[in-house]
Amino acid sequence: MKLRTFLLAVISLTLFPVLGVSAIAIWWAHQGEGRAMEQSLWLLAGAAVGGLALSLALASLGGRRLAGRLRRLASAFDAFGRGETVPELPKFTLAELSRVSGALGEAMAVMQSRTAELRESEQRYRTMFERNPAGMCLTLTDGCIVDCNEAFARILGFERQADVLATNVGELYVQPKERDQLLERVEATGTAVSVELQLRRRDGRYIWVLANMTRGSGPPRADFETTFIDITEQKAADELRSMARLANAAAHEINNPLTLILGRLTMLRDDPSLGPEARGRVAQILAAGERIREIVVDMNHLTRVQLFEHAGRGLPEMLDIRKSAEPPGNPPASA
Repeated sequence: MKLRTFLLAVISLTLFPVLGVSAIAIWWAHQGEGRAMEQSLWLLAGAAVGGLALSLALASLGGRRLAGRLRRLASAFDAFGRGETVPELPKFTLAELSRVSGALGEAMAVMQSRTAELRESEQRYRTMFERNPAGMCLTLTDGCIVDCNEAFARILGFERQADVLATNVGELYVQPKERDQLLERVEATGTAVSVELQLRRRDGRYIWVLANMTRGSGPPRADFETTFIDITEQKAADELRSMARLANAAAHEINNPLTLILGRLTMLRDDPSLGPEARGRVAQILAAGERIREIVVDMNHLTRVQLFEHAGRGLPEMLDIRKSAEPPGNPPASA
């Protein structure tokens, strides 16, 4: 294309002056110099136009021939690379080589510009990857971690990013089948968005994360790009709100009949006709009722989720209402 443009420019600069002179001559002939002169000049103009058309055709043909020789030269280089010989190499004139060199120089300039733009884009991606507050990792299908950012290492309890690269990401899932489900979703739709998962930190502690996964875009080359946002505290807050609503509802249902029972027990304890032994038993029941009332009050003031510490194994988890109602930072109350 560059060679054809060059040839057209040369032809235009050569023939356009001829056309201009012919036009001036025709005008001068119209001023009264004779019919014969006018016809001769018209013939001259026609010849110039015909020469222009012929030159354009030759330029197009020459461009095709040069392109053909260049293709033959490229094929010869391919043959040399395979260890084959070529019977005859195409020949070029110095002018042709000079024009080809110029075209290659322009193509190289364009390539360098595109390469610089690509490097700048890669640098922007790398900066975003490193500075992202969410944990990001690039993995292969088999679970090998190709790269990760500092936030990913911190969320999973690793001191250095290099330690993460020696770990298979499948080992971090509490339920390995959840990663398989993520991969299936990405294979089907191209992405998996806002999926809640449980991961296992390096110290063995479980955390909740919100995961997004897409196909890897690189560099470096990876099959999948995954983002983890730690939502452990949010999940704990949601759990506390759910327990608090349940505890408030239960406290309300318990408190109404409990008030009636305690009132009747108080009246019975103060009855003068009651014997000493019976009065002592009523006092014990009344004390137990008051303890229940304290528990009901605590159920309305839960501030955190604190479970009982069982000495034995195999027992279900139970909420320690007293400790869960203590303000954070207060020493535990005596039993």
